[in-house]
Amino acid sequence: MNVDFEQKIALLQQQHEALLQRSNLPVEETNGIVCRYTYPIVTREHIPLEWRYDFNPATNPYCMERIGFNATMNSGAIKWNGKYVLVVRVEGADRKSFFAVAESPNGIDNFRFWKRPITLPDINPAETNVYDMRLTAHEDGWIYGIFCSECHDDSAPAGDLSSAVAKAGIVRTKDLVEWERLPDLKSYSQQRNVVLHPEFVNGKYALYTRPQDDFINAGNGGGIGWALIDDITQAEVKEKLAKAVAEAESVDVRRADEYTLGTWLQTWYELYAKPHLRFSTAEYYRRGIELHITPRIGDIPLKKLTGRDLQWLYKDLQEHGRLREAQKGNQPGLSNSTIRGIHTMLHNALDRAVKERLIVRNPADDCVPPKIPKHEMKILPPEQIKSYLTAAEQRGVLPMFYLELISGLRKGELVALQWTDLDIENKTISVSKQAGRNSAGEPDITRPKTENSIRKISIPQDAVDLLIAEHQKHPSNPWMFPSPKTGEMYHPDSVVNIHKKILKDAGLEHLRFHDLRHTFATLALQNGVDVKTVSSMLGHFDAGFTLRTYTHVTRQMQESAAEKMGNFMAQVM
Repeated sequence: MNVDFEQKIALLQQQHEALLQRSNLPVEETNGIVCRYTYPIVTREHIPLEWRYDFNPATNPYCMERIGFNATMNSGAIKWNGKYVLVVRVEGADRKSFFAVAESPNGIDNFRFWKRPITLPDINPAETNVYDMRLTAHEDGWIYGIFCSECHDDSAPAGDLSSAVAKAGIVRTKDLVEWERLPDLKSYSQQRNVVLHPEFVNGKYALYTRPQDDFINAGNGGGIGWALIDDITQAEVKEKLAKAVAEAESVDVRRADEYTLGTWLQTWYELYAKPHLRFSTAEYYRRGIELHITPRIGDIPLKKLTGRDLQWLYKDLQEHGRLREAQKGNQPGLSNSTIRGIHTMLHNALDRAVKERLIVRNPADDCVPPKIPKHEMKILPPEQIKSYLTAAEQRGVLPMFYLELISGLRKGELVALQWTDLDIENKTISVSKQAGRNSAGEPDITRPKTENSIRKISIPQDAVDLLIAEHQKHPSNPWMFPSPKTGEMYHPDSVVNIHKKILKDAGLEHLRFHDLRHTFATLALQNGVDVKTVSSMLGHFDAGFTLRTYTHVTRQMQESAAEKMGNFMAQVM
């Protein structure tokens, strides 16, 4: 025998034995409840050398590892015959897994694999992988293992080898050597990480898991969660299956077959969205359907649409969503806020499909739309307000922008004001309409988006005086701020352009027109106006939204209140 080969084998065995005998000491830092240890208890280095190497120098002269392993992981654990036993998921370099038993005298270190891996009976020709077995010593005398049985997802796009369909496979044993495979758990949804309760519950086998709708996504909790099984050898979640059957029978099959996602979205848009939405919102939805959704997944039959289909759509839009090369630059994908808007639209459309019995449930419930990054809120600093208003006065628009800064009106609300909306005696402004666009893209007057936006706002006398003086310039014109060019209502975009010119004239940094609304709210809160009043003036749905939007201000107010209370208590003590 080759001496060098023998030396290599001896070294491997020496290193392996040292690993198996290594003591696993606890980490000093502890929370007093859970004790962590220095080393993982089982790693791929614990795998027996004879599984990994051919010890024959004639067939393996260079002592090369014949079978590569990625990891040992996700083990089921049990204490059996005085030993701590793991059924380990052993994953090969080919990403396929098998089960093997490893035992330890103390559950902390010295884990050694048994001589041979578990021979798992094969009852499903379509099964492509198995992993993550959960062990239970049941009071019926058997040791049960419930694991994930994975098959290829035939509905996945061509070339997608990562998608899969999961079932809960069931095996049982008396000695952890010979295993009997039982039929997979029957359930109307996919299952992973199912655990068997060790005792009978009301004379039945009890199963529980995290609710699971899909291979990856937990979704809305369509999984078993908790179920009682009459016969473990024919495990069937009857209650859930009955529910699924009832739901499926409620679907209008004839009509459901008529629609793809694309045709349903078009139908929903014409019947339910367009007639009831503002033109700008309806146009946003139309573009999303025609430009982004239909070209990508519009051909999928509505009844076969899954949450994964929508998740792939969002991913593609993030990476390749922009339509014009000139827009791409370093950002070829759509923004997260745009994709969330598309998700909202899809969710609404698919909710309608559920109500019309075209599908059983809404697949958008299973999706995780991208998060919108929070942008730092900007305001016009108090020390710059005078310069801003001086520049506005020089352009002849002081009353409009003065009113904006002391009311926080939306631009559409501001330009839609008429002289009759001013109550001089009570010093109030009535907000009951806003400027938008009609189907032709022309300026139009509509009701505010929400009922909370219909409101009366108190304004100071200085503002009343400015508005009276403004009206005297055009006493016969019904608009509070008519365009000097047309005599009609300002277009909202025109006001934004004037705002930009004012900033430039005053030598101030860029600030969105909407930031003037933030300026009003921030200064009002900082000067002692209560949150509920500010919320009412802004037309917010509730004060909670205002609090969440202006957290930075309210935090400062709390700190100020704390300081005042501290000073007060110091005086009385």
